[in-house]
Amino acid sequence: MPAQQRLDFAQPLKGAGSTSELTKRLKHAHTQLRDFDQDLVDTSSLDDLAAQLRQPNLLLHKDKGVKAYAAACLVDVLRLYAPEAPYTPAQLKVRPTSLAPLSRSRTLG
Repeated sequence: MPAQQRLDFAQPLKGAGSTSELTKRLKHAHTQLRDFDQDLVDTSSLDDLAAQLRQPNLLLHKDKGVKAYAAACLVDVLRLYAPEAPYTPAQLKVRPTSLAPLSRSRTLG
């Protein structure tokens, strides 16, 4: 049986300083998460990062790169924890009024 994979990410997202540093940290986290196999990952090693990703300021950040990497990390966290999400529905809710509406040219369908 292969050894369990553990996340090696100890950098805090809050207080990262600059936007470029926050982007760098999120990119580093995403790089590790995307390569994990759901059946082999030790989800307890993801708990701290999963909690940090609940910060609304990440998905609502002014920088598109921060938003993109935060979303990618959330997708990976949800994939790795499935079928039991580490978040409640209320924790995942982002108020639509806080997001910019899609333009007509960017809507699907």
